[in-house]
Amino acid sequence: MNAIRTDRTLWLTLAFLTFFLTAIHWYTQFVSYPIAPLVGNAEASAYGARYEAGLIYAIYIPYTVLMLVNIALVVRGSSFAPRGALVAALLLNLCTILVSLFIAVPVHQQVSALRLSAPGDTALRATLETSLLWINALRLGTAALSSAIVLFWSARALEFKRALATG
Repeated sequence: MNAIRTDRTLWLTLAFLTFFLTAIHWYTQFVSYPIAPLVGNAEASAYGARYEAGLIYAIYIPYTVLMLVNIALVVRGSSFAPRGALVAALLLNLCTILVSLFIAVPVHQQVSALRLSAPGDTALRATLETSLLWINALRLGTAALSSAIVLFWSARALEFKRALATG
């Protein structure tokens, strides 16, 4: 009974965090990044600092938990999805994190440095902010694929459970 409860808890945690983080990337793509150019140079430093301070709770902690849960499900297996699907979700989540750490963060740092050193260089700032939109589109794509995997296998598990109950 505990193994079933653990499996269900891990799967529900994986599903919640996968959908939550996909929503965060959607919000970033269609709300947060598009309004960034509207922030004036005088307010840009405060905006950037506040934005970056929120990342620990909105992105870093949830992604850390997601990866740990995803790894646990790959290692122990799950009644909700085959190991291959769990590995695929893990690899997509890993891609999202790697794009964030090695591509998005350096561009964010360039934007922050530009706001401080050359606040009048709006052309370069616009180019960097456009780059962030493309980078986040990639993250949104990998997160959405991971969500599709989780959604598909969740639906299959519900279908299987319903078939057992009626048959």
